[in-house]
Amino acid sequence: MTFNVVQGEMVNITCDVEADPRPNAFQWTLNNTIRGTVDLKRRHPRTFNILHYVPRYLGDYGTIMCWGKNSAGVQRIPCISHIAPEGEKV
Repeated sequence: MTFNVVQGEMVNITCDVEADPRPNAFQWTLNNTIRGTVDLKRRHPRTFNILHYVPRYLGDYGTIMCWGKNSAGVQRIPCISHIAPEGEKV
């Protein structure tokens, strides 16, 4: 999924995972040519399946990936979202 977002605008990105048992944590990363791969740590003690993301600089745009985790392991293929500046085609 692609989100065209103005700098400073919040976008809610959902990582929907079907797993048994249900995921108890989620890992989020941003990847782009400016910053490489960046771990998007949350301010909360555990990470949820919805990321409230606000790109503030050009280096905040790119590909966001999410992996669900449970007692069986880590999701193999991540949920992928693209964050692009408003008006730019991806």
